[in-house]
Amino acid sequence: MDIPGLIERARQDAERVQSITLSYSVPALGDRLDEYYDRLEHYRGRQMIGLRTGMPILDDRLCGVRGFTLLGAAPGGGKSVFGIQVTVGVCRYSVEGDNNACGLILSLDMPASDVTDRLHCHLAGMDWATFRLGSARLRDNTDGPRFTEAH
Repeated sequence: MDIPGLIERARQDAERVQSITLSYSVPALGDRLDEYYDRLEHYRGRQMIGLRTGMPILDDRLCGVRGFTLLGAAPGGGKSVFGIQVTVGVCRYSVEGDNNACGLILSLDMPASDVTDRLHCHLAGMDWATFRLGSARLRDNTDGPRFTEAH
């Protein structure tokens, strides 16, 4: 490992960062108050600032989702389920006119077919095993229906 080279590279990186920060001045808050109050006025009287998800607690607490959202948790923590639920809600309310948006689900640990399975399960209100294998009591039915009327 080239320690002197790493130190020199770190010094050069620090100089570059310093030159960027020295060339940029941050205006004082007092100089930006008019812009701030204009932005506040833009949102006054609205029920939502962001996108409606159809999840009442989330919508109430956040006044709608907005910006870029990154979910991270251990496997099996519910990231995909939550992401799908939010995305479907945003899209559902786009159709109804509250939102003007689309959804994107990017999974780094799950193939697209698994995400699609979960999306179908969510829309159908069905657990994964039933969706994939059929209704529990009809799984052995080789010639007939795979799902009960309820499913």
